[in-house]
Amino acid sequence: MTLRGPLKLLVVSSLIATATALGESNPPRDSDYDYDPPAPGSYSLPVVKVAPDGALLDSAGKSLNLRDLTHGRVTILSFIYTRCAAPKACPYATGVLNQIHDLSVDDKTLAKNMRLIS
Repeated sequence: MTLRGPLKLLVVSSLIATATALGESNPPRDSDYDYDPPAPGSYSLPVVKVAPDGALLDSAGKSLNLRDLTHGRVTILSFIYTRCAAPKACPYATGVLNQIHDLSVDDKTLAKNMRLIS
Protein backbone atom coordinates (compact mmCIF):
# COMPACT_ATOMS: atom_id res chain seq x y z
CA MET A 1 0.00 0.00 0.00
CA THR A 2 1.34 3.42 -0.88
CA LEU A 3 0.20 6.81 0.32
CA ARG A 4 -0.23 9.48 -2.31
CA GLY A 5 -0.69 13.22 -2.61
CA PRO A 6 -2.77 14.87 0.10
CA LEU A 7 -2.71 11.81 2.37
CA LYS A 8 1.09 11.75 2.30
CA LEU A 9 1.18 15.47 3.14
CA LEU A 10 -1.28 14.91 5.99
CA VAL A 11 0.81 12.07 7.46
CA VAL A 12 4.07 14.02 7.27
CA SER A 13 2.45 17.17 8.69
CA SER A 14 0.89 15.17 11.52
CA LEU A 15 4.22 13.57 12.39
CA ILE A 16 5.97 16.92 12.53
CA ALA A 17 3.15 18.51 14.56
CA THR A 18 3.16 15.60 17.01
CA ALA A 19 6.92 15.71 17.40
CA THR A 20 6.80 19.46 17.95
CA ALA A 21 4.07 19.09 20.59
CA LEU A 22 6.03 16.36 22.35
CA GLY A 23 9.05 18.62 22.41
CA GLU A 24 7.20 20.93 24.78
CA SER A 25 7.24 18.23 27.47
CA ASN A 26 10.99 17.64 27.21
CA PRO A 27 13.35 19.23 29.73
CA PRO A 28 14.80 22.59 28.70
CA ARG A 29 17.84 22.45 26.48
CA ASP A 30 20.96 24.55 26.46
CA SER A 31 20.24 28.15 25.40
CA ASP A 32 22.26 27.59 22.23
CA TYR A 33 19.36 25.43 21.04
CA ASP A 34 16.45 27.54 22.29
CA TYR A 35 14.36 28.60 19.34
CA ASP A 36 10.77 29.72 19.12
CA PRO A 37 9.48 28.48 15.78
CA PRO A 38 7.05 30.67 13.84
CA ALA A 39 3.42 30.31 14.88
CA PRO A 40 1.44 27.74 12.86
CA GLY A 41 -0.22 29.42 9.91
CA SER A 42 2.15 32.40 9.94
CA TYR A 43 4.20 31.03 7.04
CA SER A 44 3.73 28.91 3.95
CA LEU A 45 5.62 25.87 2.75
CA PRO A 46 6.01 24.63 -0.82
CA VAL A 47 3.78 21.83 -2.01
CA VAL A 48 5.23 18.41 -1.21
CA LYS A 49 6.49 16.83 -4.43
CA VAL A 50 7.92 13.52 -5.46
CA ALA A 51 11.71 13.62 -5.14
CA PRO A 52 13.59 12.63 -8.29
CA ASP A 53 15.83 9.59 -8.09
CA GLY A 54 19.50 10.12 -7.46
CA ALA A 55 22.58 8.57 -5.92
CA LEU A 56 23.15 9.02 -2.19
CA LEU A 57 26.01 8.02 0.06
CA ASP A 58 25.28 6.22 3.31
CA SER A 59 27.28 6.81 6.49
CA ALA A 60 29.86 4.23 5.33
CA GLY A 61 30.29 5.92 1.93
CA LYS A 62 28.33 3.25 0.03
CA SER A 63 26.31 4.54 -2.96
CA LEU A 64 22.55 3.92 -2.85
CA ASN A 65 19.64 4.97 -5.07
CA LEU A 66 17.08 7.25 -3.45
CA ARG A 67 14.20 5.30 -5.01
CA ASP A 68 15.42 2.08 -3.36
CA LEU A 69 15.29 3.73 0.05
CA THR A 70 11.93 5.45 -0.34
CA HIS A 71 9.82 3.12 -2.49
CA GLY A 72 6.40 2.56 -0.88
CA ARG A 73 7.16 4.62 2.22
CA VAL A 74 6.30 8.04 3.50
CA THR A 75 9.67 9.77 3.40
CA ILE A 76 10.93 12.84 5.19
CA LEU A 77 13.95 14.00 3.21
CA SER A 78 15.88 16.73 4.97
CA PHE A 79 19.07 18.58 4.28
CA ILE A 80 20.77 19.35 7.58
CA TYR A 81 22.74 22.57 7.60
CA THR A 82 25.30 23.58 10.19
CA ARG A 83 24.51 27.27 9.69
CA CYS A 84 21.22 29.03 8.98
CA ALA A 85 20.03 32.61 8.57
CA ALA A 86 18.27 32.13 11.92
CA PRO A 87 21.15 30.59 13.92
CA LYS A 88 18.98 28.37 16.12
CA ALA A 89 16.55 27.20 13.43
CA CYS A 90 18.73 24.38 12.07
CA PRO A 91 19.41 22.76 15.47
CA TYR A 92 15.68 23.05 16.22
CA ALA A 93 14.74 21.38 12.91
CA THR A 94 17.25 18.62 13.59
CA GLY A 95 15.69 18.14 17.03
CA VAL A 96 12.21 17.78 15.49
CA LEU A 97 13.53 15.11 13.12
CA ASN A 98 15.01 13.31 16.13
CA GLN A 99 11.63 13.46 17.88
CA ILE A 100 9.95 11.95 14.81
CA HIS A 101 12.54 9.16 14.87
CA ASP A 102 11.85 8.59 18.58
CA LEU A 103 8.10 8.27 17.84
CA SER A 104 8.81 5.57 15.28
CA VAL A 105 10.81 3.45 17.72
CA ASP A 106 7.69 2.46 19.66
CA ASP A 107 5.36 2.26 16.65
CA LYS A 108 6.35 -0.68 14.46
CA THR A 109 3.79 0.19 11.74
CA LEU A 110 5.10 3.74 11.54
CA ALA A 111 8.71 2.51 11.49
CA LYS A 112 7.92 0.09 8.66
CA ASN A 113 6.14 2.69 6.52
CA MET A 114 8.31 5.73 7.16
CA ARG A 115 11.83 6.66 6.13
CA LEU A 116 13.86 9.57 7.49
CA ILE A 117 16.71 10.61 5.20
CA SER A 118 19.12 13.43 5.89
